[in-house]
Amino acid sequence: MGCCKEEFQLRKFGFGDEKSYKFSLSGWRCSHRVFIGWRVFWALWHIGWLIRSFQYQVATYENGSKWFIFFTNWSYLALTFQSVIALILVIYNTRNGRKTEEDFGEESNTNWSEKMLWFFTTISFDAAIVVTAVYWTFVFKELKKALSVITHAVTTFYALSDIMISATPIRFLHFIYSSIFIFSYYFLFSLFYHLAGGTNNEGEPYVYETVDWSKMGTTIITAIVVSFAGAPLVHLINFGIYKLRVCKSHCCGCGSQPNKGEEDTERA
Repeated sequence: MGCCKEEFQLRKFGFGDEKSYKFSLSGWRCSHRVFIGWRVFWALWHIGWLIRSFQYQVATYENGSKWFIFFTNWSYLALTFQSVIALILVIYNTRNGRKTEEDFGEESNTNWSEKMLWFFTTISFDAAIVVTAVYWTFVFKELKKALSVITHAVTTFYALSDIMISATPIRFLHFIYSSIFIFSYYFLFSLFYHLAGGTNNEGEPYVYETVDWSKMGTTIITAIVVSFAGAPLVHLINFGIYKLRVCKSHCCGCGSQPNKGEEDTERA
């Protein structure tokens, strides 16, 4: 119960007061090399598909600027930033001899780069799942390309898997940042884009049918529900998965500190 109360303290809105090792290590007692491999794979994967996504927009519609009007691309760009920052951090700390929790010493507060990773982890993981839910429920009509699966399904797989694998914490009150990020698109950007006479790739006066400002009442309700009900619900699910991972790793003694024998072997 004390742990639950702690989650609702005002300071929990911030990105400080956490152990630095949590942003560079696995949440399980596994080989550090395997965890680095996980980070390398997903950073390269996201960079590659982000480039492919932009190439597809240019090749198909001959208008690269409209790539930026889609929330799928906003969220995927944030997810790519997250994976790249995570990779840079783990490589930096590994090169400086920090491969275990013990190597980080008693350092208890996050630095600016870890706060940045934490922020992007929060908004990109929540947004990825919201995009998946909205796309397959309201937007999907016919599967025409693998890119749709990558940006609307594999993203959610990565987010949920990384919550289970890495030691990066999730704070319940951080849902507010995801809500603001999603609201910034579904309400602010889409409204100003509509007022400026913007169109989608097919020349229609909206980006998505579900965010059509000619139907203002429906669109306002959609923006509010997705931003301030959908996003917090998704964040609550992610928070629950994080708590489950912490509980399981502690119960079975498989926390982020690898066993000494394995680490000595890696250093040899």
